[in-house]
Amino acid sequence: MEKEPKELLEELAAWTAKHYGRQRKIAAMLGVTPQQVNDWFAGRSMPTWETGHKIEVFLAMREYARREAIREKPQPTTPALEPFAKRSKARRKAIEELT
Repeated sequence: MEKEPKELLEELAAWTAKHYGRQRKIAAMLGVTPQQVNDWFAGRSMPTWETGHKIEVFLAMREYARREAIREKPQPTTPALEPFAKRSKARRKAIEELT
């Protein structure tokens, strides 16, 4: 594990709260019992090194997926502004012709 267990648990708890994750689902993904996850969040125990590594991988995968989703979003087009762009080109051309 690169991060400290407390830091990982804080990130996992924040992710759980932000994304309406359930401790039961997290426990199933990590291969532990829901009670163990509850004990971690309550500060009664800490995950093993192996489970801490799984938490780190889980959080990294979620962050990667989030970044990919942001990167793949198409940039919004602004069709409402297109007439203004055309007008400004026409105006520029008219001004150039006058000078």
